[in-house]
Formats: sequence, C-alpha cells, structure tokens
Amino acid sequence: MTPTRRTLLAATPLMALAACSDGATNTEAPVVVAEPPAQPVGAALVNTSQIDLVASGTGRAYRLRIAQPTPPEPDGGRPVLFVLDGDAYFGLATDLCRNLGGLGREIDEPIVAAIGYPDEDPNAWHSKRALDYTPTAPAPDNPMLGFTDPSDYGGLSGFLDMIEQDALPALERVGVVPSKLAVFGHSFGALAVMTALIERPALFGGLIAVSPTVYYNNDAMLDALDTLQARLEATDASPRVHVSVGALESTFDPNTLPPAMHEARKAWMVREAMVEKARRLADTLEGLPGLASDFMVVPDETHVGAPYAALPHALRFVLPPQR
Repeated sequence: MTPTRRTLLAATPLMALAACSDGATNTEAPVVVAEPPAQPVGAALVNTSQIDLVASGTGRAYRLRIAQPTPPEPDGGRPVLFVLDGDAYFGLATDLCRNLGGLGREIDEPIVAAIGYPDEDPNAWHSKRALDYTPTAPAPDNPMLGFTDPSDYGGLSGFLDMIEQDALPALERVGVVPSKLAVFGHSFGALAVMTALIERPALFGGLIAVSPTVYYNNDAMLDALDTLQARLEATDASPRVHVSVGALESTFDPNTLPPAMHEARKAWMVREAMVEKARRLADTLEGLPGLASDFMVVPDETHVGAPYAALPHALRFVLPPQR
C-alpha cells in the first residue's frame, strides 16, 4: 500500500523516537518554558530609591527620587543634580548622567535627585509645578494659559527653602554629602532655575535652564538680572549656567490646538518670543564677571522636545569631568 500524506505525518514522531533509541543519545537539555506571571510586575531603574518628605515651611508634600552612580565613589565625593519636574525627567536625567559619566567619562557623574510629588494621579504635577516654580503671582495683564487662579502661583521661595532645609538634610541622612549642587529645569522649571540664580546665587554651582519662560510677568526676569552682578560679588559665587531653547518655539504649529484657538495662540507666541528672549537672557549672562555661561538654540526642536536634545550638551558644560 502506498502511504498517504496523513500516514506519513502521523508516523513522523514515531520515526524520530525510533532514531533516538537506535543507538543515538540525545544530549540536548530539555527546553523549559517559564509560565508568564498572572499579573505584570513593576519595573524600576537599577540602584534607585525614593524618599517622601514634607516641607517644614509650607507643609507641601514631595517625593525625592534618587539615582546613585556606579561605584567606586571618588575621593572628593560627587555632585548632586536636582531635577525639577522630577515626575517627567527622572528617567531621562538618570540615563544621561550614567551614560555620559559612568561610560563616557564626559561629565562629573552626579547623584540624581529628582523632585516630584507623591500622587497617585500621574498628571498631578502639571498643576502643582505652577505654584512651586513661579516667584510671584502673574500680573493682571499677563494671564497664563491653563491656570487662572492667582493662588496657583508664587511659591518659589518656599520651594527653594524646601531644597535647603528638607531635601538636602534628607539626602545627608542616607549618606549623600554632595561636593557640589547643580539643578536642571525646563519651562517654568527653568524660570525657577534662573530665579534661584538671581536670588540665591551661592546655592547651586551649576544651573541648566531649558526653554525658560522669560516672558513671565512682563519679562520680570530680565529686569531682575540687574541685581545679579552685585549678588555674585557679595557671595563670591562663580556658577556655571547653561541656557537653551528650541529653534521652533516661536513657530506656530496649527496641529497643536483646535482652529478656534489659533489666533489667540499666535498672539500669545508673539508676546512669549521664546527664542528672542532666551537669547537676550544669555547675552546678559555672558557679560557678567565671575559667571561662566553657555547658550544653545536647539535645531528643529519644539518646546516639548528641547530638553531631550539640549540636556547632554548642558550636562557637559555644567558638570565638566574631574581629571
């Protein structure tokens, strides 16, 4: 009888077994297939931790996410990089610092301390940052998109107090004694960084301000810079300051808003003048003795994309490697 295709297929496993038993030895280990877990488990960056704290001055709650570099520890200790909007930028800052510092030796690799909020809602930081990162409430003729209540603004002084009085002691309690402090902020966070430079020039030795909202309260930051030179001289501070802005931040994109808001947004962008005003800020910093400054217009980048492209360059400037 001629075998059919069905009988050949049925016989194949039996033929294979016969071949194995006919003097041959199967030396391959059995394949073990792991059962998938019933539910996904959480993932975390290696060598990271977090501390929840309450600001002693304001009672506001914060979450400090900490990323330790790879040992060994250098003799002089490590800098600490405070990251504002830590809920958004902790992963970015950690990966860049570890790769540029630990692998490339291109920066003085810092301990990353990202400041965020202990909220279940992952978007809660959007509203809380307006209070923490602005030095004053907005002027009546300078309304801010999204937040209209003046009480949502003007808490920066208390936020900087929290860093000095609560966050730094919390780090010290877990064995972090910084050799230098640096800070990174974007947008309102960059407004906070520049205001810290002006009002507390000795607090941070390195400052990164990406897409600063210079326009806030009718360009009040530019006016406040008039006092910076005297403050630098009084404190003997010599900070390194990086300012950057996306080249497309003054370019209107109709895809980002519904048509009914297009004209209002165009008018607001004229007032913001993000690129022009960031350049004016950088020009003013460049002329100050005792301060090292760096400016970058990030090609083909928007307000949202600028931090991802600017931060590697900024870290190299603010935290140069210790040879």
